[in-house]
Order: sequence, then C-alpha cells, then structure tokens
Amino acid sequence: MFDRRSVSRTVNRALPLRALRGAAAADSGGPADHPPIVMSTGTGPVQTNFYAAELYANLHPGVMPAGTNDPNRRPSVARPRPVLLFPGWVQSAYGTFSMMADQLQADGACVYTLQTAQQYAPLPIWQSGDPFAYADTMQRAVAQVRAVTGARQVDVVAFSQAITIGLYYVKFLGGHQDVNTFVAYSGTPHGFDAFGLIGAAEALTGRTLAPLYGLIPPLRGYDPGGPMVTKLYDSVGPTVPEVQYVAMNNAVTRIVPDGGELPPAANVRNIRTTDLCPAAFSSHLGYPYDPYALRVLRNVLDPANSVEPVCRLVLPQLPF
Repeated sequence: MFDRRSVSRTVNRALPLRALRGAAAADSGGPADHPPIVMSTGTGPVQTNFYAAELYANLHPGVMPAGTNDPNRRPSVARPRPVLLFPGWVQSAYGTFSMMADQLQADGACVYTLQTAQQYAPLPIWQSGDPFAYADTMQRAVAQVRAVTGARQVDVVAFSQAITIGLYYVKFLGGHQDVNTFVAYSGTPHGFDAFGLIGAAEALTGRTLAPLYGLIPPLRGYDPGGPMVTKLYDSVGPTVPEVQYVAMNNAVTRIVPDGGELPPAANVRNIRTTDLCPAAFSSHLGYPYDPYALRVLRNVLDPANSVEPVCRLVLPQLPF
C-alpha cells in the first residue's frame, strides 16, 4: 500500500512557511495535518552534466540547485511568473536541474523546485510511490509558491515521469487556473515503456506485462495502461484549453512510447530538438544538460528575449 503522507513529505528546511501551512492544506483540499511542502535552501554548485550532479546530490542529501527557493526573490514586470521545476521518479532535483535552474535565473526568473524524501534510504531514490500523491504535492507546491511570491500564475517545467503527473495536476487538481505554461521536458506523457521493451514483449507474448510495474516501487501505477494514464487520456485528451503546453524531446530518447509528444491542439507545441539541430542528440538523462535544448526552453519561457540557439555536437550521456 502506498503512503501518501510519506510520498508528499519533502526534505530539509527552507522557506519561512509557518504562516502558509494552513493555507497550503486548505488550497489542496487536504486535512490540516497533511505534511507541509518544505523546499530546501541548502544549495550546491552548478554542474554541467547529469552524472556529476547526481553524484553530488547523493553525497549531499537534500541539496538543491543554487539560487532556487529564495523567498526574498520576487517576480518582476518582465518575468511575472515564477518557474517551478519538478523532477521525475527516482531523480533528485539537484541532479536534474542544477544547470537548468542556473540558466533560468540568469534570465531573471524566480526558480523553485522540490523533491520528496528518500523512501529507501540510503538508496538514491527520491520521488517514488503513488503518482497521485505526487500530483497532490505539485498542487500544494504551486499554491505555496504563489502565496510566497504573490504571483497570480506560475510556469512549470516537468521532467520525465513528472510530466504525466503534472498533466494530471493541471487537468484534475485545479492547475489550469494557476499554471500559464506547462513544459513537458524530455518526458513521458504516455507512461513509462522501458525503452519499448515492455510493449515489444507484450506484442510477442500476447500477454500484458503491467504487473511487472508493481514489482518496481518507483514505477508502480505508472504503466501506459495504468489508472493515471488511462484517466488522463480520456475522450478529451490530456490537455486543457486554459494552459499553454510545450512538449520538448529529441529523436534519441527511447524511454517512452510515442516520442513524448502531446496530442495536437491550438495551445500545444511539440518541439523535437534534433529536427532543429541533428548534432545535439543527448540522451534522456542528459537532456537537462543539453545546451541547445536549454536555449530552446529559455526562449519558450521568455520569448521577449529569445536568442537563436547555437547548434553544436552534444553526445548522449550513457547508458540512457
């Protein structure tokens, strides 16, 4: 059985949120004793690749990207919306967003991020368990950041499995009112497919292998035919008209079915960065450290100060 309380509990101390705890619980519709969102202010140096960042994060549990979660930083007229970065299953926020957070802040954005507590300490497994609990955590985090900053809306960048969960939050938990732009960054809007191996095995055997997901704690409830994905892709699809959606991926990522694209709509942009720069073919875990992709992301979030990305060679960060 999943423990929603432990999944929603996040690490370390940070924002002066004492006055916000009751408000956050009320905003989420949850009980007053629901664990409050706590985002660490302990920060580490900027890294330039995933593996160095993840190693540092594992040696310094709870560390966050430099400059994030600063309650003294306020949105400006030029950048009125804070940016929330949500890491995927298992990954740490620092390991995923160390470089991205630094660049977004250089553009003038207020940047926030979080991660849930390690459920299998000392193993480096962060977000794991019930995806519906993580969606609730997203809802409360957005409410909290809006309260701290005074912003009416936020922009969200979700990585990997956080994309499906973020889409669920926006569609079903009121996020359509609070999120202006939702960026699905190297993601899994259709669920996790283990590089196509599970789908191929099902096609060969004629049997569903969905029970395998239940044997791997970080993937429980996250198969393409699972309850969250099924509900998300109902008759009207995973998006809502009030929010602008951008799905970014490249041709190298094979961790998800259907290339990580969202269904076409007037408010949806699907960007495959290898179509724009074939030399930048970073892998899934390396995508948050791909300079070309990051420049595209920065242009998406700050179109008034758009800069033409420089296309140069970016090699995959193995194994995926």
